[in-house]
Amino acid sequence: IGAVLALAFNDEAAANMRGRIRERTMARGDERTFDLLHWAQVMTFHSFCAQVLREFHLQAGVPSNFTVIEDMDLAVLMDQAWEGLMVTPDPALRRDLVDACTAIGDRRLRQTITFLYERRARAAEALAAMEDREAFLEGYRRACQGRLREVLGKFDDPAFTGAVGTLLRLADRYAKEGGGKAASYLHRARPLLLACGDGDQRTRLAALRGLLEVKGAKNMGDKGMGKDKDALGAAYATLRAFLEAEEEELLYLPFDVDPDCQEAAVEHLMALRAIFLAYAALMDRRKAEENALDFNDLLLRAQWLLSSDRPDNQVLGVLRERYRYVLVDEYQDTDLPQDR
Repeated sequence: IGAVLALAFNDEAAANMRGRIRERTMARGDERTFDLLHWAQVMTFHSFCAQVLREFHLQAGVPSNFTVIEDMDLAVLMDQAWEGLMVTPDPALRRDLVDACTAIGDRRLRQTITFLYERRARAAEALAAMEDREAFLEGYRRACQGRLREVLGKFDDPAFTGAVGTLLRLADRYAKEGGGKAASYLHRARPLLLACGDGDQRTRLAALRGLLEVKGAKNMGDKGMGKDKDALGAAYATLRAFLEAEEEELLYLPFDVDPDCQEAAVEHLMALRAIFLAYAALMDRRKAEENALDFNDLLLRAQWLLSSDRPDNQVLGVLRERYRYVLVDEYQDTDLPQDR
């Protein structure tokens, strides 16, 4: 029993797991095992982390008698830390605050920073990746180019290219400036239809965005077009379905792949990172004064303490020897810090 560690997401799930284990043991009539269940390690992720940090507090760099701060008390500390941040004497940080508030407003800035702080266990890797600004900028550019290729790839679908081909055929026959609705639409759409399949990525993106803005109607055309009227309606419907499915990407990708916009975006993100780190430092100081850790601290400090990247990690060795079997309730719902 002592070699088994069972983890759940919350107290209710842990209690249910403990109850199910007891019921099955009783059903088997195994009294000895039932008695041993008093020592069974069935708990939440946070309880396990707190237990490990208290047992190995010296190695973790935390006091053995720390308290786990509750949500309401944490909210008070977060308010105090934000007030402290707003009166920082650091000129570089003040400049970052002014720039960020100008870009997104003070209310949204606070929401963003506190949102990140409450989820910092998940944001740790992203923050680490931003330490080198130039490397981060290059990675950001690659990510934008990758997204552009992905979006453009969706318009290589035979259904879309077939619709474009049909519309071009009809444009050759019916396009006319100042004509009826169908003729006028085909006249305006024709150069964009030609460009959306050929040329470089920027040209294709601009053409697709242009097609999004040039609108006709499913029932456009007149009886004189015969079967071409039905072909026009079907091809137009297919074209619009593809364009509208990627509307948001088509509207914003031109900015995402623009070098000047990329520089501005990274500059903004680096400012947010500096603000977040300053805010987190203020929070750490206030929690240290209260001899307290919050739930994210439990995960992050335990993750660091048990990291296999630490050379000769004796704490990890002790726990691996102690727990031969680890059971996780609803494992598929774990996030990265819990999984680690």
